[in-house]
Amino acid sequence: MSEHNRSERARRNGAKSKGPTSSTGKRWSSKNSFKTGLYAKTIEAFPQELQDHYNRIHKAYRTDYRPSDSIEDDLLAQMAFNRTRYFYYLSLLGENLENGETLEKLLGQLERSYIRTLNSLESRRRQHPQLGKPDKLIIQWIDPRTGKPWRTEPDELTPKTEGTNPATPTKQEPESRQVRRRRERLERRRLNTSTQVKIPV
Repeated sequence: MSEHNRSERARRNGAKSKGPTSSTGKRWSSKNSFKTGLYAKTIEAFPQELQDHYNRIHKAYRTDYRPSDSIEDDLLAQMAFNRTRYFYYLSLLGENLENGETLEKLLGQLERSYIRTLNSLESRRRQHPQLGKPDKLIIQWIDPRTGKPWRTEPDELTPKTEGTNPATPTKQEPESRQVRRRRERLERRRLNTSTQVKIPV
C-alpha cells in the first residue's frame, strides 16, 4: 500500500472517531494540551492542587477587601488567578531551565498585570468611597485586665423599641446670681473657720 493511500485511510478513520465517550475520558482528553500551563486562560485548565491554591487566595482577598459589587469581585478573581499563575511559574523556573527566558518574561507580564488590576480596584474605591464601606461596624471594648470583650456598642442600624432607649440627660439650669452669691459666701466662711487658729488660755 502506498504512502498516499495509507494517509488517506488514516484521515478517513480519524473523521469517523467521536472521541472519548465516558466522563473520565472526556476530562483527560480536555487536558491533552496542558503541559506547562504557560498560556492557560482559565483556572479549570490547571491541576486540582493549583485550583485549591487559587480558591484559598481568592477567599483571602474577599475577606480583606470585602467586595461591594460584582465588578470588584471580578477584579479580585483576576488578582487571585494572576497570583496562582505567578507562584506556579516561579516553581517551574527552577525545573525547566530551557524555558527560563520565556518564564521570566511571563513573570514580568504577570507582575505588571497584577499591579494594573490592583490599581484599578483602588481607584474604583477612591472614586466611589461608599462602595468600600462595610455594611455593619461592631465595636468591642476590650477589658485591659482580662483581654476579653467587655461590651458591644449598640448597633445604630437596628430599630430601637420603647423602653430600651437610655434615659436622656436633663439639661442643667444655669445658676442664678442669688444662689451663686450664697454659695460663695458659704465657701468663704468655711475657709475662714478652717484657717483661724485657736490659742489656748
